[in-house]
Amino acid sequence: MIDWREEDVNRFFSYHKTITYYGDEIPKYLVLENPDGDGWIIGMFYPFIGGEYVPLEEAGDVRLLFSTLKSAKNYVDFNLW
Repeated sequence: MIDWREEDVNRFFSYHKTITYYGDEIPKYLVLENPDGDGWIIGMFYPFIGGEYVPLEEAGDVRLLFSTLKSAKNYVDFNLW
């Protein structure tokens, strides 16, 4: 079952895709408005760097950028594990 939850304004967490971090189930992905301009970006939870969300990037350190919230969520739902 797909379970997105908005926990802060325009910050959506993937409760249907989680990772265990110190015994807790943490949403593996976060979709948020691009802080640098238009669009939406995806953050992935990385436990190895202190438990932070890091933007997903394409080749060449370019952030994956989506024009709509729905397209970013769909990318997580159907293309990422």
